[in-house]
Amino acid sequence: MLKSTNKTSLCPIENREGMYDTLFRGELPYEPLPDDAQVGISGLSRITNRGGVRTEILNNHLSKLPTLIDHMLVEHDLSAKLGDEAVFAFANNEARQTVSEIVCDIFTQWEVTHNRNNLHPLINESNSNAKWLVIETAAAIMSSGTKDNNFNLSRANDKQQIAKLISSWGPKFIKQWFNGTIINQWLDNQHLTDIEKQQWQEIFSPSLRKRFAVNNISDPLKALDKVKQHLAVTLSDANIASRLSWSEAEVQEIFSPSLRKHFAVNNISDPLKAMEDWKKR
Repeated sequence: MLKSTNKTSLCPIENREGMYDTLFRGELPYEPLPDDAQVGISGLSRITNRGGVRTEILNNHLSKLPTLIDHMLVEHDLSAKLGDEAVFAFANNEARQTVSEIVCDIFTQWEVTHNRNNLHPLINESNSNAKWLVIETAAAIMSSGTKDNNFNLSRANDKQQIAKLISSWGPKFIKQWFNGTIINQWLDNQHLTDIEKQQWQEIFSPSLRKRFAVNNISDPLKALDKVKQHLAVTLSDANIASRLSWSEAEVQEIFSPSLRKHFAVNNISDPLKAMEDWKKR
């Protein structure tokens, strides 16, 4: 999708670390920041309620984002292909359009976040860093939208999911979520046997990791804690038997440990209700 440029840069490359921190600081859930530390825009986004009615002024601003963002990416791509200072170059216009669309989805969420927190818009004439925030976000998309991370940016659903993950976390989170680092850190804190750890790792296939993170976007590790609680308490033989009006012997025969894990992982809010609906079907 992209071609990296190795040309030394005074502005875009030397300032990338600062731009990255502005966007994603505090993105790894097992490395918490001090209480008084500032998080990146993504961290603020995941704790901000972005629902509800949007003002006319906000909607007007959001309507301008696609054109503004694509113009920045076109300009940056041209600079790269002319041999000027640049972070990356796109392989073709189709690749740029795909990334531009995702960047716009991400900045839409971030602009709503800023609006809800009474902060100035990110992309405006007074923010001289806006272009480089857009460029760094595009770089984050291109580094995350890979087969290793189980994303195909030619698929509409994958584009929506990667936008959601980057807008709330960031590319380091995505990489470590899919390569198992984050889940293994969690498993190491659960005092499980090696066999139990292996069972958890087998359950969390790449496709399930994607769905689990997207569906529990504000705190996937807390969601994992809830799954463990369901398996230890909620989905006991007695609780399942009581909910389904079955005997505990019937429950033990039908609901294997792997099937219980399936219900616990995929129905975090109420796995017993999911079992009840399954029984009715």
